[in-house]
Amino acid sequence: MTSARATEARADARTFGLPLRARGAALAAASCVLLYDLATLSRDLGFYDSAELALVAVQLGLSHPIGQPVHTLLGAAFAHLPGVPPLVGLSLLSALAHALSALPALSIAEALAPDDTTTRGRDVARAAVVAGLSLAWPLWEAATRVEVYALSGLLSCWSLARAVGILHAPVRPTATRDALAVGLALGLLGATNAYHAVLTAAAILPALLGALRARVLGPRALAALVGGGLIGLLPYAYVPLVAGRTDVIVWGAPTDAASLLAYFRGADYARNRGIDAAGFVAHALSWLRWSVPAGVLPALLVGIAGHVALGRGRALGRACAAMLALGSIALLCSHVVFHPDITDYVDYLAPALLVAAAGSAALVHRMAGLSARGPALAALLAIALVGAALSAGPAVHARTRASDHAARVLAAGALDETPRGAILVIGPDHWAAPMLYLQEVEHRRPDVVLVLHGLASSSWYWEHLARRHPDLPPFPLRGPGGRDARIRRLLAAAGDRAVHVSGLELARAVGMAPCEVGYLARVRPCGARGAAPALDAAEANAALARAMRAVDTGSPASDGALADVALVRGELLWRLGRPATALHALLAGVPPSLRPATPPLDPRALARAAPLRGPLPAWSEPAALGDPRRALFLAGSLTHAAGADDVARAYATRAAELGLPEAQ
Repeated sequence: MTSARATEARADARTFGLPLRARGAALAAASCVLLYDLATLSRDLGFYDSAELALVAVQLGLSHPIGQPVHTLLGAAFAHLPGVPPLVGLSLLSALAHALSALPALSIAEALAPDDTTTRGRDVARAAVVAGLSLAWPLWEAATRVEVYALSGLLSCWSLARAVGILHAPVRPTATRDALAVGLALGLLGATNAYHAVLTAAAILPALLGALRARVLGPRALAALVGGGLIGLLPYAYVPLVAGRTDVIVWGAPTDAASLLAYFRGADYARNRGIDAAGFVAHALSWLRWSVPAGVLPALLVGIAGHVALGRGRALGRACAAMLALGSIALLCSHVVFHPDITDYVDYLAPALLVAAAGSAALVHRMAGLSARGPALAALLAIALVGAALSAGPAVHARTRASDHAARVLAAGALDETPRGAILVIGPDHWAAPMLYLQEVEHRRPDVVLVLHGLASSSWYWEHLARRHPDLPPFPLRGPGGRDARIRRLLAAAGDRAVHVSGLELARAVGMAPCEVGYLARVRPCGARGAAPALDAAEANAALARAMRAVDTGSPASDGALADVALVRGELLWRLGRPATALHALLAGVPPSLRPATPPLDPRALARAAPLRGPLPAWSEPAALGDPRRALFLAGSLTHAAGADDVARAYATRAAELGLPEAQ
């Protein structure tokens, strides 16, 4: 078959709107990914943005800037599937998008290595590589919970695969149709994840310029590309349409031109931009140190090598994968707040990893046909690639997301332990978003006033609180002192209400001292005025330990959130003179697989530990969420203070083995 006829055959054989010759192998790969995702799918609340995105999808509200209207609107449909719990339906959207991403990845792989004749074995090997690399933990992570990244990864990879038709279309009408489809997909991507849209458009740009030079892309096709993009952006009309709702969460309440502009500019996140050159380099080095053991950098490099070796005159060229990877990494490193293991930062790599998987699969396919030894060498390369991908991070057999209920355990426990009408002042996002979901969607403890410290500087959130709690006493919203002073004015006006806070730093920020600890810390009433029921720290610790046993290290973000809660709670309990309960709290935040064996500890010895005074160590390594190594280190400090030096040594040694600098 001639090259032109082969190209025409590829253009005519469409699956999921893409040229795919080995259709059966591609659908089998997507099915395997979907089955694994369903087996490991989150069935419950997640931490951080996951709970917020679920909230706005169920309510049809508005999430943080600059909005994700495509995910919100699609999510609303999946959240209301008959007979399916909303959170499961929303996680199913992520899993389905992730599985479908195998099809454009394989389309790109075929374009990189378009053999005129091939064998079923080579087709299956190529599909197996894409399926295996798709199950690597950075792609699996966002595919099994409520998030936008699996959907944006699909749209990005589909745009790139369909853009191949612009460069290699045999006839102009095909180029025009492809241009319209690519523009539409890019527009929808922009209404799902604007950053991914910019990165994908930049990766497509060289192919577009090549098509212009080759006169494949004319004015008509260019107009179709732009028009498709504008049509794809139409879901953003949802933002002003929903802005006037007052019965649900509408972030920023962008009801006029000024507030709408501020929302679309992402003004709430301006503080996270503007890094200097030294900071960028430091972040890049930090990312490199993280990416090798995480398995991310090796996967990217092999995939980029496949594009460089095979992409000359094919697919989107040699530079596409490298541009996408470097652009994604540069974007992450440009943030002022930077931790490479933040799940959002890992998930931003989805398009780059999918395109790299296509390059790796094409490399295996081409190697298998080079010589008599080719199939054996290709098999070894495929096994090495997939084996490394499935064993890095939470290994494929050790992922525990399906049994992860940690966010619900913490949020429900904190809400349920509070007296009627209490005020909860919440700082960290791993508390805030799940509690907001339980209140707003499941109507759990609607009497509790949930004051989110991160939103306390936003007047729209106070207006929302006033609508939910019309019995709150009036207080001056404007005044000196920023959001901390604003919260203090509320607490002063509502002096008869109990107040709980999420940690010691927040208690100090609002001018109060913790006096009792359960899931959260009580700061009012205390002492003689303590008429509220006692908080049960032991039960809160037991719930934390059960959640950690279910999660261990197999559900990214959850283990970190639990470790953070344990450290904050353990420190508070120790400062309040409850060392035994403090030790239980600290150990509850350490995954069982990381805990050391320790000599027997006499419970009476802990009573000799004086209350903690002074600050905690100034940790030299930042932690994105929580760090169980710190909990181990503090457990060692506590048992050392109790005179149990052999136990303390075991905890400190384990923290040192795990790499905590303070324990070396």
